[in-house]
Amino acid sequence: MTMQPRNRIGPVCAIGGAISLFIGTWMHPMNSDPNVAVAAFSEYAAADTWVTGHLMQLLGVTLMTAALLLLLRRLSDGSAAEYVVLATAGAIAGLATAAALQAVDGVALKVMVDKWAASASTEKPIFGVAAAALVGSPRADRREAAVRSSLHKRVQAALGEYRPHRGSQASPLRDTLERRIEASI
Repeated sequence: MTMQPRNRIGPVCAIGGAISLFIGTWMHPMNSDPNVAVAAFSEYAAADTWVTGHLMQLLGVTLMTAALLLLLRRLSDGSAAEYVVLATAGAIAGLATAAALQAVDGVALKVMVDKWAASASTEKPIFGVAAAALVGSPRADRREAAVRSSLHKRVQAALGEYRPHRGSQASPLRDTLERRIEASI
């Protein structure tokens, strides 16, 4: 009777992934209320470990996915082969989703909040809306419309084509709404 050597890479990946995910989450700044954009973005911009923490989280998810795939490989020869294929597809889709999340939240959001923090007060709404859109702020749609309108006006002004009111399009209600939206940003 010969004994097969035990392959420990799966359990090492599972434990290492859990530890890496825990450390990455611990490094994530979580003191400010994420629903208060100015406070959250200020905290995110000041965080030195933002990208590192998100890469640690991605490493953790990758290692845990590898552990799951290695386990599924062992089960692929039995009667559960069809389920193994589905589970493998789900694991790969989950890893792709985690990678996209870390790319948006870990890299793109950090770039935007850094630009927001370094921008002049007149430019803060533009970067604030872009950062809020990345994290799915409930106010992002209102702000996006205001910033889009503001950007359109700025581009027209730069090209020498901007006219504040054109004939019958002038609307005191619209002007009031635009001012209120821009003030709330």
